[in-house]
Amino acid sequence: MLSKTSLFRREMFKRDFRNVGWISILFFCGLAFTLPLQLLMAFNDEYRIEASGAGLFDPIFMFEIQFMLLFLMPVLMAVFLFRYIHVKGASDFIHSLPISREHLFRHHALSGVILLIAPILLTSLILFMFFLFTDVSAFYSISQLGYWTLMMIIVSILTFMICVFAGTLTGLSTVQAVLTYILLLLPAGIYVLVAVHLSFFIAGFSDLVVIDHTVGNYSPLVNVFQYYPNDPQEGFLPVQYIMLGVYFIASIVFYFGGKAIYKKRPLEVATQTIAINVLKPVFQFGMTFCFALVGGTYFGETQLMLSWLIFGYVIGGIVGYFLSSMVLDKSWRVFHWKHFKGLFVYGATAGLIIGILPLFWLNYESYVPETSEIKNVYIGDNIYQLEEHIENTSPDLIESEGAINAVIQLQKEMINQNDQFNSTGMMYFISYELKNGDRVQRSYQVDRKNVQETLKRVMETKEYKELAYPVLNSDPSKIQKVTLQPGGPVNKEVSILDPLQIQEFYQHVREDIYSLSYDQLIHPKGIRSRVSEVREGSDWKEEYYYAQDNSIYNSYENTVNWLKEEGFYEDAFIDEGEIDHVSIYPWDEAQNQYPREAYDQIVENESVEPFEIKDKKQIEMILLSSKEEEEGDYLVGIHYEDIKGGYYEVLTFDSSNAPGFVQDYFKDQQQ
Repeated sequence: MLSKTSLFRREMFKRDFRNVGWISILFFCGLAFTLPLQLLMAFNDEYRIEASGAGLFDPIFMFEIQFMLLFLMPVLMAVFLFRYIHVKGASDFIHSLPISREHLFRHHALSGVILLIAPILLTSLILFMFFLFTDVSAFYSISQLGYWTLMMIIVSILTFMICVFAGTLTGLSTVQAVLTYILLLLPAGIYVLVAVHLSFFIAGFSDLVVIDHTVGNYSPLVNVFQYYPNDPQEGFLPVQYIMLGVYFIASIVFYFGGKAIYKKRPLEVATQTIAINVLKPVFQFGMTFCFALVGGTYFGETQLMLSWLIFGYVIGGIVGYFLSSMVLDKSWRVFHWKHFKGLFVYGATAGLIIGILPLFWLNYESYVPETSEIKNVYIGDNIYQLEEHIENTSPDLIESEGAINAVIQLQKEMINQNDQFNSTGMMYFISYELKNGDRVQRSYQVDRKNVQETLKRVMETKEYKELAYPVLNSDPSKIQKVTLQPGGPVNKEVSILDPLQIQEFYQHVREDIYSLSYDQLIHPKGIRSRVSEVREGSDWKEEYYYAQDNSIYNSYENTVNWLKEEGFYEDAFIDEGEIDHVSIYPWDEAQNQYPREAYDQIVENESVEPFEIKDKKQIEMILLSSKEEEEGDYLVGIHYEDIKGGYYEVLTFDSSNAPGFVQDYFKDQQQ
């Protein structure tokens, strides 16, 4: 009897291999193409590519295709292995055999795991043979091979077990595959949607900070596809070892969960969308809730109005509920009284949860650390600027007690002034590093005028300027070349190569930046010249931009005077002699148009006669007064000489900063 049982098990595995062995073979072919074959080709001198140091996830080995195989092949394996439970005839036949359901489930799950692991191990063995008999040290090490093997096996098993679990929840193979990817993404998706929802109602809550740095922890699919081998020196891996341990434990949980459901699953649920009755309301509520958040996120982000946000929640919830009803009923005829009653129940419940979620974060909103707790602070536009500052420039942040107190006071005012729906508001990101090593990070969108006095105290500090203008932290002795290129259509530039002149240039730029007032920081006046530099040790192709907007302006008095003395000014800035004329129009900002859009409309409609200026001295004065901003009292059209197509730029300036002859002209027009 024992021998017959053993023989029967071998026959079952043979049957599984006949059914799904092609998937295992296809998996091996894909891995062989992306790894051993690419390695062989890399040895060819004509094809040779320098490896980045990312091991077997280097771009040479087509890591994107590896990841696609990693999340496709296990799903195909599970779908075809358990196809029989979704076909009524096959299900009745298999379950009529004298084999327990537990044994059937365990056997098919084990077959799938073996057929998935085999291609990975075989590929790993081939790569190990390369390691033994050839010099592959430029491409991967034995530890990197071991990590690759471990990661591929664990993530493959996790994806397979999730798909097996999904198969026990449904009676349709197509739904099984779709449900697998939903389960892989669902925790991360809900995490993102809730984070965006909270950002609308909790002052200081930054969905960018929350999503960008932690969302991968909630989905293996997101975690893996977030990887890019851009900084392998720091050991950046597709999946950290601790997460591999979590995935392995999750695989075991999904295995036992799937087995428990499989043992209780009625045979007649084949072809049903959701096989477990108790999960149908969960599925329906989940779709209602998630679609409501999606709708709110879309309309809230695009329209920036509370009314549109609420509209998005309502429409999204309705769409989600009726779509779930169609999926469950497998029919579009769901618009009848029973479902409208369900819509009210599920919609009200989803709305209640959406409404009370922000209440759990009120302490987060009001929290401001004490000065004594703070080691340093950063203030800028967003978290990416902070990361770039730490990576590319001096990591020095604001540390003086006076400047930290100014930032704390600014944050307290921003908590009250924050308006996520203010499309004209400015974004401010504040990051405190506490003495205990923790970080407190907040993001606010406020109208600058409402916090102007405190913001002025912060921005005029020496430490803030060193954050906003990394040039203040640069070492001129390590710079080989500085290039200045004026804006506009004029094709000219000037390069400074002499080390002494480079030193002097930086000295004057720093003097000008340190002397900038709040108004000059907010609204740089004049026309710009874009600046780039080549640093010591570069290949003279890579240029580093350094200023807040990669530019200096002709209102930088010390720098401009030095450029004129050294003979660089003419090629560094647009000269008034290169401008044919300037046209000035009064501007009504209340129309909420961009300057160029407003300028073009006025010119096209011929509704206002411009103040046209051709005098070169007056043009020079206008260039020094104008600014590249989306606000002002006047629109300034700069029309260049000898430019085909009539190229022109549009600047602005306020009436208070306008030259006297401009103010006099428009006063006369009003009389």
